[in-house]
Amino acid sequence: MNADGSGQQMLARYSVRLTFAFTEPSWSPDGRKIAFWKGDRALNKEIYIIDADGSGQQRLTRNPAPDISPDWQPARGRKG
Repeated sequence: MNADGSGQQMLARYSVRLTFAFTEPSWSPDGRKIAFWKGDRALNKEIYIIDADGSGQQRLTRNPAPDISPDWQPARGRKG
């Protein structure tokens, strides 16, 4: 969906017992991307981003500790 709530569409369908494995979406400030965490079958949680239209999913983290609660931060400029 769009940041204003319009244009809703289903991106994926999961069984009820797996609904916990895809959660906490965080919209980018420009409304073009969504960050979220997703758990695998081993219940390891990783951070992903996806385009607002449901395409272009990219995994951002890879480690044995759970990664949850993604958030967008402004880019920091370089000093010097």
